[in-house]
Amino acid sequence: MFAVMNFPRRVFLNQHMDSVHEGKKPYKCMICDYGAAQMWHVNRHMASVHEGKKPLKCEICDYSTT
Repeated sequence: MFAVMNFPRRVFLNQHMDSVHEGKKPYKCMICDYGAAQMWHVNRHMASVHEGKKPLKCEICDYSTT
């Protein structure tokens, strides 16, 4: 089953096609081999994985995430 997606701008469709269907991940982490389709994903990866920043915390247990 395929998801139906509508894109308000052609650039968003192009980004989707490149990253999801062609596997293009032009933005790379400078520390490990992580790659992403958008730079903000790499920034989030850097903060959570390499800097240990996980600002969203559960009030009941020790779980935290980005």
